Parts: sequence; structure tokens; C-alpha cells
Amino acid sequence: MELSSPPTNTDTIDESKQPSPQPPLTRPDRISQWLLKWFDFLIYTLLFIIGIPIYFTTGYELPYQLATAVLLFRACMLLSARKRRFLHPILISFSLSLLVFYIFTLIHTQSSPSFKTSIKHYKTGRNYLHLFQPQTYPRWPGAGDVLLSLMDVSIVSLSLAMYNYRSDLRRYFFSLLPPIIVATFMSLFIHPPLCHALGISPERSLGFTGRSVTMALGTPLVQALGGSVQLMAVTTILSGIFGVLCGDFIIFKMFRVRENDFVSRGVSMGVTCGAVSTAHLLTVDSRAAAISSLSFTLFGTFMVVLSAVNPIVRLLRDWVGL
Repeated sequence: MELSSPPTNTDTIDESKQPSPQPPLTRPDRISQWLLKWFDFLIYTLLFIIGIPIYFTTGYELPYQLATAVLLFRACMLLSARKRRFLHPILISFSLSLLVFYIFTLIHTQSSPSFKTSIKHYKTGRNYLHLFQPQTYPRWPGAGDVLLSLMDVSIVSLSLAMYNYRSDLRRYFFSLLPPIIVATFMSLFIHPPLCHALGISPERSLGFTGRSVTMALGTPLVQALGGSVQLMAVTTILSGIFGVLCGDFIIFKMFRVRENDFVSRGVSMGVTCGAVSTAHLLTVDSRAAAISSLSFTLFGTFMVVLSAVNPIVRLLRDWVGL
């Protein structure tokens, strides 16, 4: 007669390794998770409701315009990552925001400014640097001034990825310098005369120098050159979105860069597509995002430093006919 073998220690160990079922969430836990997920929507919905009577009684647009921009952007972020790759939240939310602003100006026809004037009030220039200068900036801040002020601070968040992969930054620092320096001189000394030769106005030709620089660094750069800051802002955002949509295809398919080559991926996206593409890299390749953060920071810094050299500024302005 065969005796059944006793259970081995392995069986006991395997059973002990089985994950224990998670206890059900308590009501306070469910409420806290719900609040964390929808906190932004609750706060900015309240701001939107408050901003409606403020706009229709005083004509001040900031509360409802800021709430509209944030709510639409957060709503676009609810899309899946695959859909956001093609329906970029910045582009979609900005387009829908303009539609909402236009509808509000149509409703308030008695004393409301035109749609074009309302858009001008979106950014008055009275940001946190000039908040207490009413003589120079008589109008109150607009929603764009608030967002741009926060954008200057948000760049610091990219330092987290740089800190996590600081060993990679030290290892490849001197390998990054040559392409960054070449990109700096190409953007500064090729874009303006090329645009001028194509018949673009002098201010806009100089505005193209900041196309690949993040807006926080591109704004002082273009202002020092006397170029169009508005054109720089549009081209910077579009370059970043284009990098999100087509950057991987160009790098991996057209130029046949290895997919595990995070250095080439990071420096390419950093010096051509700026902070928007770097933020995208944070979700797909953190090591490449660290390289990209360092690349566009150095790239923008070199550009700003060169724009402070008066002979270079005079040379560029002469090339475009200013």
C-alpha cells in the first residue's frame, strides 16, 4: 500500500506567498480618494461659477477665463495616453477655450469688449514680477499672466528627474555639449537671416530664434533681440506638440537610433522641442527626460547669454533689416 507523501515545506512556502486580499476601503478612504481625484474640478468649477457674475457686471475676465482653461485642460488629461498622443491636451484645450471666450463675448454685447480685445486682456503683462507696478501696467492681471507665472515655477519640477538620474548627467555631460552648442549657433545665426530671405518681417524673423527654447527662457531671449514674443510662444508650443506626435518616428525610424539610446533621444527632443516634449518623456522614458531637461536648459541658457552681447544683437538686427 502506498502512503501519501506529507506536504513539503515548498507547498507551505508557496501558500504563504499568496497575496492576502486587500481589505475593503472604508468610507473616509473612499471620500478622500474621490476628493484627491476631483479636487481640481471642484475648485475651478467654483471659480468659474463665481467668475460669471464678475465678468457680466465688471467686465473682468480673469476668474472665468482661468477656470475655463484649467477645467478644459484637466478634462483633456482624462483621455487615455494613446489618444492624448494625437489629441494633445494643450492644443485641444486652447482651441475649446477660445470658443468659450468667443461665446461669452457674444452674450455680453452691451458693454463687453470685442473678442479681440478680450483675448488681449488674457495677458496684460502684469505677472508676479510686475504685480505692484500699476503705473507701467495699468490693467489687472489676466489668466495668461497667472499661467505664465506658474510656468516659470513648474520648470523646477523637471529637476526631479535630473536628480534621480544625476549619475547619467555626470557621465554624459561632455557628450551633450557639442550638439547643444551647434544647435545654439544654428538657431541664433541661421533662423533670422533665413526667415528674412523668405520675406518674413524683421520682428517675426527674430522671433523664430526662440522656436526651440522653452517659453520661460525664450521670452527674455526674444525681448532682448526685439523680436515677436507672440510668434515665439506659438512656435514653441507647436514644436513641442510636433515632437510628441512625430519625434519618436523621426528618431527611431528615419535616423535609426536604437530605442534604448536614451541619450540621443533626450538631447534631440530637448534642443528641438523644449519643455512640452520633455514632459511627455517623463511618462515614457524617465532617463531620456532627465537628459532632455538638462539639454534644453543649457540650450536656452546659452541663447539668453548670447542675446545679452550687444554686438551679436546688432548683427542679428542688421541681418533682418532693423
